[in-house]
Amino acid sequence: MQWVPEFPSTVDRSCELPVLSSLPDEIARPSFLLRDEAGTLSLLCGKMQLPAAIISADEFGHSAVWRLILSLYKTSIVDAARWWRLHHNERPPVGIMQAFGLAEHHRSLADWKEMSELEASAAELNRRYDLPLNTLRLWNRLGDDEQKGWLHIFELRQVKKNLIREIVMDYYDLDAEGRRLCLEECTVFAENWQARSSVFPSQELRDLVHRRRYPQYAAMRQDLFALKKELNTPKNIAVELPADLESGYVQLRIELRRPDDVKALSAFLSDAKRQALLEQIIERI
Repeated sequence: MQWVPEFPSTVDRSCELPVLSSLPDEIARPSFLLRDEAGTLSLLCGKMQLPAAIISADEFGHSAVWRLILSLYKTSIVDAARWWRLHHNERPPVGIMQAFGLAEHHRSLADWKEMSELEASAAELNRRYDLPLNTLRLWNRLGDDEQKGWLHIFELRQVKKNLIREIVMDYYDLDAEGRRLCLEECTVFAENWQARSSVFPSQELRDLVHRRRYPQYAAMRQDLFALKKELNTPKNIAVELPADLESGYVQLRIELRRPDDVKALSAFLSDAKRQALLEQIIERI
């Protein structure tokens, strides 16, 4: 990182990092510029004035550099990922990922890539409520009218993020007609509720959605147990379903006590019908 005595005369401002909030004007923060491999300077963040530091292309991947930048300029992880994909996807994102607290392994890289591909509406929801990726993923798949309807409710009644997370997860699992009726019911409740001395009961919105979704959840559980029974697993093999069908995963427990147990395992895994049943179970969870 090179601190410069004079601000460069030619700087590209089209690739600025989106910043959530700014400090008062009287607090001076440095500008950060990136010099790419061709020597071109672009503004990362700041007001195009001194003090200013130039970051090299190699330093773009250093977590220490990004920890310094993010300590001075606040941005959301989704906005940062979308910015990286739009302007710098040819550069490894490890440095900025680590500055946000993500480890350098394949799962974090996959999450970062998915966040970078989220639509603007999901980025806005994250900006307002700091929701986890699994919630943003579902929100991203909703229609524009559904998103607008729910944002209207969330803003009108200042719904907290923990309830928003539950509402989105339950609402997403409804069928098209169920979603339409659910959103209509919640909109009427949010717009017409009146009380002089108490706050709006946001948990009622969550419960309204859950009551519509629960029959489908119970039916899914019955279907999964029926598929599991149809597997007809050998005594040394157990297919275990998660307690929470929405966030868990299937576990295969195997006991190998005798040579015949290995043969039973091989036969179980190579059986085409059982493979198809296992795939159905995994797809439904």
